[in-house]
Amino acid sequence: MKIKIILSLINLASILLFTTVSLSAQTLKIGDQAPALKVDGWLRDEPENPLERGQVYVIEFWATWCQPCLAGIPHLNEIASKYAGQGLEVYGVSVFERKEATLDSLRRFMKTPIGQSMEYSVAADGASNFMKVNWMDAIGQRGIPFAVVVDRETRIAWKGHPKELDKVLPDVLADNWNLQLKRELSDRQEKLKRFDANEVVLLLNPYMGKDYQGGLRVLDSLLVHEPELLYYPKFGHFMTFSLIGTKSDQSIPFIRKWWETNSEPSWKTVSDAIASFAIRAPEVLTSELYLLGVEALQAQLDNYPWSMDFKKTYNEMAEYYEKAGESQKATDMKSKAASL
Repeated sequence: MKIKIILSLINLASILLFTTVSLSAQTLKIGDQAPALKVDGWLRDEPENPLERGQVYVIEFWATWCQPCLAGIPHLNEIASKYAGQGLEVYGVSVFERKEATLDSLRRFMKTPIGQSMEYSVAADGASNFMKVNWMDAIGQRGIPFAVVVDRETRIAWKGHPKELDKVLPDVLADNWNLQLKRELSDRQEKLKRFDANEVVLLLNPYMGKDYQGGLRVLDSLLVHEPELLYYPKFGHFMTFSLIGTKSDQSIPFIRKWWETNSEPSWKTVSDAIASFAIRAPEVLTSELYLLGVEALQAQLDNYPWSMDFKKTYNEMAEYYEKAGESQKATDMKSKAASL
């Protein structure tokens, strides 16, 4: 009876996925003409004509408080330099700043070492929120860093994480970018993204910590309807827990492929899973999984140091090394923790 209910829910979820017509409040899509580029002020290298035909533009949305945004500055510098001779302009537009931020405070920020390291045009959306409303909100995007590519006909050619720009720009600059095809692909990805964040979570949450075998059955059934879900963020999260809980030998190849497929890998899912199973069901954890947990924690230290408790993390890594039989590495980690 329970399996029938599950299958009915999956069928209903699949119907919802494929009959969804509107994409949330999204009104600005791939292929549409780009809105005007209006900002409250330019903080560096103000262009005479912010958007004109014949040029390709990267518009990256960022904020002074956003550590991943600041960490991406060298990459944007590299892009601005690499493609400058091919008709590319790079703009960084500050959005979602905290209430106390003003144009003057942002100008002061630009005089700091971080601000001075930005080798492209920089602007502030400011109190008008024109860029937020007409670009970010219209695209349906609430997170930063986020980038939009505008082609030589001032159309939206691409939108996504700035890490992906190197895969996009060569074709856009060479006019080898099929806008219609990219629009259809983007619309489909948006549907899958919402399905992953909503229906997948609702379907899988009841199984976590209780019935990983049942969770795996639900995940496998969803893949029959939509194979492309496999490496989406929430689907991958639940697949990680379900595989470790049922088929731990298959979990590592899946996790590595999941990480490789995403521009923002969820290392935390893996470290959380190892920590959870170490308490609830340590018998399913192999030496290889403990070492993968160490790798996941190290990746977070490397990529999100501002959000990590280094001493606690080093002690956690020491514990995993010990359980994996790597006693010397465990001792080294304990020493690093003690030094803090």
